[in-house]
Amino acid sequence: MAKMGLIYKINPREPGKETIDSIIYKIKEIAEELGGEFLDYKIEPIAFGLYSVTILVSVDESDEVFPSKFESNISNLGEVSSIENVGMTRL
Repeated sequence: MAKMGLIYKINPREPGKETIDSIIYKIKEIAEELGGEFLDYKIEPIAFGLYSVTILVSVDESDEVFPSKFESNISNLGEVSSIENVGMTRL
């Protein structure tokens, strides 16, 4: 079965690398709970100690509910200000 790669940009509410580390840890758990796989991430500085993180998760192409559930669960994390799907590709 084909895999689909989803790329998200996530902005935290608070500055600091500790916040990003906490978000990444929780994202890994959420992806696994929903049947996806956390593949990679990139931390990018925005300004004055504030960072964003871009992540790559994979999921079976036939799983049509994963993206909406994943985005909803990440949005509900207290540390997350916003989540945006910036890309989707077949792996």
